[in-house]
Amino acid sequence: MPPHTSTITEINQKRLKEHLEKAELEPLAREAEKGLGAENHSQDTSNSAHDRGTFNPAQNLAMARPVVVINKASGSTSDITDVLKHVFMSKVGVSPVVRFVSPEVVEQTMKEAIGAGANLLVTYGGDGTSRTGADLAKEHDIPFIPLPGGTMNLLPLAIYGSDNWEEVLSLALSQKEPRWLPAGEVNGHTFYVGAILGETTRFSEVREKVRDHDIVGAAQKAVESISNIRGADPIKFQVAPSTEEHEADAIVLTCPGMRGRRGKQHALEIASIEPESARDVASLGLNALWSNWRDDESAKIMQADTFFIPATETVEALLDGESCPLDGPVIGKLQSKGVKILAPKISENDRED
Repeated sequence: MPPHTSTITEINQKRLKEHLEKAELEPLAREAEKGLGAENHSQDTSNSAHDRGTFNPAQNLAMARPVVVINKASGSTSDITDVLKHVFMSKVGVSPVVRFVSPEVVEQTMKEAIGAGANLLVTYGGDGTSRTGADLAKEHDIPFIPLPGGTMNLLPLAIYGSDNWEEVLSLALSQKEPRWLPAGEVNGHTFYVGAILGETTRFSEVREKVRDHDIVGAAQKAVESISNIRGADPIKFQVAPSTEEHEADAIVLTCPGMRGRRGKQHALEIASIEPESARDVASLGLNALWSNWRDDESAKIMQADTFFIPATETVEALLDGESCPLDGPVIGKLQSKGVKILAPKISENDRED
């Protein structure tokens, strides 16, 4: 190697180290100081990574600069930094940058980390934290791992089948490459697990009261919600390519690639539900949010990649468990490439017939 080439390499390594230290990516700065992958070592690590069936940080950029953002106010969340770093080191030999932050700065922290060069985003928190992380990973086209740290943990349960964060992380880091998770979209808002449209979503307020241990408030909200649902007009909607008009008191949408969903894996599952009494409404409302609503006899299930609600008024909606009122009319569609995730593919055994 000519002398001037060695000098240029040293200068580039020094600049990279300074850039990473400025961005507070300490583990990577230490790697830069050692040198960026000597050729004689690169081949060995490549072979060993292939044998293990896991990512090799020196060879795969998806694992080179991971950042973990922990929402310290989400449900069961606590500071798991030390254990989390140990899992990363034992699985892939990289210590991630970890940020343990309050909820008001979660999104900004994610944006800053991605802007500083992080190319694997991991979140630990509730449903809102997972959805924010998925949206940003989608926007910047980087892989995403949602760890369960909240109350319901819809996304981790749907794609990993577990609410144990260590089990989810180990499973994710064992994947050879990211895969696409299909998603749904309503009026420009993306959801990655499912959505519930209609007055039934008012039961989400009951859930929040229970989460805050306000049992009296939860009971009052339940009575109020039942009253509102019984007096509401049904939702009229169409499922493409048909122009036939359907009516339902609630519409439940489920994305492809979810554990427990039926049928085709290249279409949205669209279920229209027609409760007939206050008792049915109460049961269905809670089941739709917390249990397996498919067992309800009033559910009519269809599949399509596009649907339309011609309403002019606001349509109440829950997207991945989070409230998101939609201004009518509402157009929903499938996104075949929603977000890249590190997760195993859903096998036939994980789906319902």
